[in-house]
Amino acid sequence: MIYINLLIIFLLIIFIHELGHYCAARLFNAQVTDFSIGFGKSIYNFVDKNNTNWKISLIPLGGYVQLFGDADPASAQHSDEVEEEDGQTREMTEEERKVALFTKPLWQRAAVVFAGPAINFIFAVFLLTGLFYVKGEPVSSPTVGAVIEGSAAEEYGFLPHDTILTIDGKTISDF
Repeated sequence: MIYINLLIIFLLIIFIHELGHYCAARLFNAQVTDFSIGFGKSIYNFVDKNNTNWKISLIPLGGYVQLFGDADPASAQHSDEVEEEDGQTREMTEEERKVALFTKPLWQRAAVVFAGPAINFIFAVFLLTGLFYVKGEPVSSPTVGAVIEGSAAEEYGFLPHDTILTIDGKTISDF
């Protein structure tokens, strides 16, 4: 069961990360062709109104956002050519060039790349803040756990499980 929980958490982190890239790309009017959680063969997919193919793939070890005009999923290369469904290639139209990320200014391309890690950081801050709000700060109750023979605690009469209520006249609620 713990492995399933870890996998779910891992996939959530991947989804949040890729969503950062996706949102930044859409903000700058760059066409996202694929949004994938996992690699390999797609086991579930749908195409949204922006013509993005959202998919869950067979190997859940990562994910990617494929941008229009990128020659590979790592965005290391780009191409001015578009491959048609019949396998033929053609030059991009002016409209297609407007939505290709590689034609955007450097600062916009950098923002799309930066958005993935940034949203993970923001998500972590919100998650930890929420956990702190719900669970609070961990504290130790002012209870004696054990008394070591010959210690100052034994000398002053402390017994295991005693609750300490005040120190030097000041009321305490935790250590």
